[in-house]
Amino acid sequence: MTNPISPISPEQLKEILTNPDTTQHEIEELIERDSNPNLNPFNSNLKVKSQAINSNIDDEWFNEVARKYRQQKYQEKINKGFSGVKIVSEGDSWFQFPFLLKDVIDWLSDDYAIWSLDAAGDTLENMTSAPNTNKIIDVITNKNPDVFLISGGGNDMFTNGLFNTLINEFDPDIDRLPEKYLNGAFDDFVKRIMDIFKKLFTDLLRIFPDLKIVCHGYDYIIPRESLSGGFVRNSLIQMGINDEELQIKIMRVVIDRLNDAQIDLVSRFPNRVFHVDCRKAVGVGREDWFDEIHPKNDGFESVADRFKTVINRII
Repeated sequence: MTNPISPISPEQLKEILTNPDTTQHEIEELIERDSNPNLNPFNSNLKVKSQAINSNIDDEWFNEVARKYRQQKYQEKINKGFSGVKIVSEGDSWFQFPFLLKDVIDWLSDDYAIWSLDAAGDTLENMTSAPNTNKIIDVITNKNPDVFLISGGGNDMFTNGLFNTLINEFDPDIDRLPEKYLNGAFDDFVKRIMDIFKKLFTDLLRIFPDLKIVCHGYDYIIPRESLSGGFVRNSLIQMGINDEELQIKIMRVVIDRLNDAQIDLVSRFPNRVFHVDCRKAVGVGREDWFDEIHPKNDGFESVADRFKTVINRII
């Protein structure tokens, strides 16, 4: 294997990352999470440890390499006569955190054939833009999957400082009532996200009436200093909410509201759209999380198990 302190080209790095014989330890010798707090924490923010490498390697490069590798593995599985459940997936970093973490789709790919369209840092609004919705439709038409998986909405909440407009500033009179910190703008945000999901579900089921769609809510994220710089925590502090316990309680309400809204939406598409409840799948300790918003590998495995339970029940 290439020595990580030696000069390495993008093509060499790609060959190493997509080699099934490359160990996780070898990958971690080559790449790491950039801890620069000014970067978007919802991207993978991967960087190469060696400084002697082409500067064109960025988040999109890692996303593209990981996608192409997954698609290649999908095709190899199909060519070998795979007769199990076929899936098309579109989502954010819970569905694709390239190479450094074994995310939900990585775990599910052990059991199913999955054609991945996922990208760390993607927003639901972008995934469902007209060009990308057309791409999803084209892929489903071509691959004829049993299930379509979608992961999104979390990044949308934190884009361009939006989150700070969704919560109220600290008020000593309501400091023990975390639900009071979510304002009307948060209600509007949840409605907008659910409207986006609803349109996507409606559009896909009109074209593919037998398709099963699986969406999910996130687990209870823990605001804290982390590899991403403590973005969620810092947003709350900017609103004067400094108490760690209150920060955690507020985010639990946020996650509950998003999950509950999605569960209500899914109920309007009986036997066609299904919700995976990921709450309490990862664990409540900081040691269970890679950073504020991404579980460690074991946590992602627990989340994937929740998906398997739903997928195996509906197929």
